Amino acid sequence: MIEHRRPHYAVLILAVMCVLLALSCGLGAVAVRLGVIMPPNLSLQVGSMRLAGITSMFPECQRRLNDGCAKLSQIPTTYVYTLWLFAPGEQNSNDRLHVTQLLAIKIGQ
Repeated sequence: MIEHRRPHYAVLILAVMCVLLALSCGLGAVAVRLGVIMPPNLSLQVGSMRLAGITSMFPECQRRLNDGCAKLSQIPTTYVYTLWLFAPGEQNSNDRLHVTQLLAIKIGQ
């Protein structure tokens, strides 16, 4: 009878682990959105495909010394984390690279 209960415990442990994983993913996403933690800048190459994640500022105009940007400098800076997928284009196409934005998250207030 003891052996008969083991599968039930395994299912219970698996269910608890799945709930904990879902909660940690949700809390991690909230922490990134609030700016508590910053997502990593990354660059991964898998075969002919590349995955890149970067944090950038908006408006980008603040980085430039341009008279037209003077009004924008009073706007608070917002950080955005963007995840990009770079894949080769089709062989018979003029596109050498196909770029897809997978994710864009506003970070902080």
